[in-house]
Amino acid sequence: MKPLRLHIDKKSIKILQFGLPAVLAVLVYTIHYLISSESGNYYIIMNVGKQLLEHAMMSLTLLVGGALLFDYEIKRNGNDRR
Repeated sequence: MKPLRLHIDKKSIKILQFGLPAVLAVLVYTIHYLISSESGNYYIIMNVGKQLLEHAMMSLTLLVGGALLFDYEIKRNGNDRR
């Protein structure tokens, strides 16, 4: 079986390299928030944690989708410089 090779444009990789650390920082903050929150009102803590996680996943989806769309447009127009 031949291994799958992805040929992603360098500009798309730059987009991911710029955006992924920000998304990872939000995920680390969400985990820290959930672990370090005191056992006050469980509903409020989980509601805020759920919203933080939802926004992080939405940002990750938009980042990866945008990089893939950018890569598709570059390859479609024939501006791929490898």
